[in-house]
Amino acid sequence: MTNIVAKEEQGNLIVLPDLSAQAYEWLCKKSVEERISVSALIERLILVKLVRHKLLKNVSPK
Repeated sequence: MTNIVAKEEQGNLIVLPDLSAQAYEWLCKKSVEERISVSALIERLILVKLVRHKLLKNVSPK
């Protein structure tokens, strides 16, 4: 996922990683379930990944 693609959502231009159609479909479906925008859902998923990475980094032996 190195390419960046701009998509228009409700009049706003949002930047998304280059996703497969299946992944984007899942994001759209999940955003409807969560009642948030696709871009907000992506931000949430990125934050969760960063927090998990930070927690695992702090727990793993050095």
